[in-house]
Amino acid sequence: MSVKDRDPLTGHQTTGHEWNGITELNTRVPRVVWFFILVTHLWALAVWVLLPAWPLVTTSTRRADSTTVGVPHDGSSSLIVRQSSRPLARS
Repeated sequence: MSVKDRDPLTGHQTTGHEWNGITELNTRVPRVVWFFILVTHLWALAVWVLLPAWPLVTTSTRRADSTTVGVPHDGSSSLIVRQSSRPLARS
């Protein structure tokens, strides 16, 4: 096993790599970086679960109570919105 050199300024071990006189220190990733990576992954998981729009084979998941069906073919810019997936009861 080879003895690794130490940086005289910081006292950290070096990896043995050197580029144009600059040696790479063998230091750990700071804990605050690991914390933010963990928070980012937990946030992404929560958004993925709470705001589902998962693709399926022929369609995607969506809310049945108020979904946008599409733009009418008559050229108007208003959207057609389906308010409920159940048909209206006649009185």
